Amino acid sequence: MKKLITVVIASLFSLCMFTIANAGEVYGTQTGGAIGVSMNKQGFGAFGKETNGTTVTEEYGAFGDTYASVFAEFSFGNGLSLGVEYTPGTISTPTNTHIRQNGSTGGALTSTGTTGGTAATNTVKAEFDNLYTLYVMAQSEMGVYARLGFSSVDINTQETLGTGGSYNNVSSDGGTVAFGYQKTNDGGIFVRAEVAGTVWDDVSASNTTDSTKIIKISDMMSGGASIKIGKIF
Repeated sequence: MKKLITVVIASLFSLCMFTIANAGEVYGTQTGGAIGVSMNKQGFGAFGKETNGTTVTEEYGAFGDTYASVFAEFSFGNGLSLGVEYTPGTISTPTNTHIRQNGSTGGALTSTGTTGGTAATNTVKAEFDNLYTLYVMAQSEMGVYARLGFSSVDINTQETLGTGGSYNNVSSDGGTVAFGYQKTNDGGIFVRAEVAGTVWDDVSASNTTDSTKIIKISDMMSGGASIKIGKIF
């Protein structure tokens, strides 16, 4: 799918460069292209489940981040457009730190309040990279529009585990729905205000040195608002 999206990106930008050379068409009512940038404020949430042998820990987590993206579109001239949006940077979760007592015997408390053993510090966070959305957009003459898209992202684990091992990177796909309003001036410059949401597929990863340690992320969702500025050709 990543190769397909790369081909679509190249095709859309080629179409936009062609319409720059043949400017004067009206985007949405005739064939044409548009490119632009977007500033996004998004919230992300999911349930995390860690299986460590026979011990299972579950917890819900959420965080927010602000990031920029770029997009390109091609209009078929009947109110429908095909577009792709790409986030060139990474979106990072907060770092979670957990200290586990390896070899704890349950004896008398030490000065630090533990029951013996050796403290093993685990720090974990994730980075969302190569975020793509391939979408179809339907726009009315009043400027109101809706987008329906397919999204894909790489999830890179950034962990330091005192208890040993690591977790492989994974990828997730999702469905995106967005609604917004576009205002365009006579020069073809437009501004959009948009809200969007994405439901992501579940992912899981096993510890590279202990297959009994498994982390599964489920019910992943993201949503928020964005301001987009672009140029119609």
